[in-house]
Amino acid sequence: MNDESLRDLLIAARLFARQPNAFGGLVVRAHAGPVRQRYQDIVRQHRPAESPWRRLPLSIEDERLLGGLDLAATLAGNRPVLGRGLLTEADGGVIVISMAERMSMGLAARRAAVMDRGVVQIARDGLIAETPARFGLILLDEGLDDESIAVELADRCAFHVTLDGLSLTRLDAMNAL
Repeated sequence: MNDESLRDLLIAARLFARQPNAFGGLVVRAHAGPVRQRYQDIVRQHRPAESPWRRLPLSIEDERLLGGLDLAATLAGNRPVLGRGLLTEADGGVIVISMAERMSMGLAARRAAVMDRGVVQIARDGLIAETPARFGLILLDEGLDDESIAVELADRCAFHVTLDGLSLTRLDAMNAL
C-alpha cells in the first residue's frame, strides 16, 4: 500500500468520525487483528468522548435491536413503558458490526430502514412510539471473495476501505503525521 492510499484511509476515518450519520458508514475489509483494531481506534479517538459507540451482535433479537416493552419499568410504574433498543441507544454515534458479510437480509433491511428515516418506529405491546436513531455504521467485512455485505447497507456507506497488506507500524507512523 502506498502512502497516498494510506492517507486516503486515514482521511476516510477522520471524516466519518466527525459526522457518522451524514456519511452513513464505513466498510472496512480486513481480517480481525491489530491493524483493524487500530483503525477503529483512530475513528473512535476522533469522536467526542460522550458519543455512543455500540457493538451489534449478528444474533440480536428485534426487541433488543428496536426496543420493546420494559417489563421491570412497566411493573414498577403500573403502566406500559417502552424500553430503548440498541439503535436508539446509538443515536448520534456509531454502531460496529463484526462479520457484517454474514448479516441476515432481514437485519440489514431493518437497519437500512432506520438509517433512511433517522427514527425507530415501534408499534407493539400496546405502545406506539418513534425514537431518534441517527447513527453511522462501521461494517467489518472479513469475508472471502464470494461473500459480501448486503447491498442495502453497503450502498448507504460513503467509505469503503481495505486494510490488506497494511502493517501496524506504517498505520501508526502515518497517523502520527
